[in-house]
Amino acid sequence: MTYPADIAAHLDTLGYGKYNNVTPSLNSIFLDEWQDLPANQIIVIASRGLLPWHASGGSVFRIPGLDIQVRNTSKATARSMAQAILVALDNNLGIAGHQAIFADCSGSVYLGMDTSNRHKFVVTFFVYE
Repeated sequence: MTYPADIAAHLDTLGYGKYNNVTPSLNSIFLDEWQDLPANQIIVIASRGLLPWHASGGSVFRIPGLDIQVRNTSKATARSMAQAILVALDNNLGIAGHQAIFADCSGSVYLGMDTSNRHKFVVTFFVYE
C-alpha cells in the first residue's frame, strides 16, 4: 500500500511541509502517527475506505480511504491548512498514478486538542485506483 506515502510526497511538492527529508528533524509530514516534534505537522493515514464493489464483467474496484490530519498550535491555522489541503486534493486526477482522489465531505472536522494544547483537524478522502 503506497498511496499514503504518495499523497505525503504530493503534499510536500505542494508546499504544505517536508516529507522524507534527508535531515529527519526538518520533516513535518509523517505517515500513520504523530511525532513529538515539530508542534505543527501533518499526518497521512490509510483508512478502511469503502467496501469493494463489483462491476459488470467481473472487475472488482477497491476504494481505500485516506485521512489527512493537521495539527497546529493555532486553531485557525490548523483549520485553514486542512481546508486548503481539501481544496488542493479533492477531485484531483492522476496523483502518483492513482486514478482520482475525492473528499468524503465538504470540509474539515475538528478533532479537539492534544495533551499539549495543539489543535487537530482531519479531512477524509477516497482514493480510486
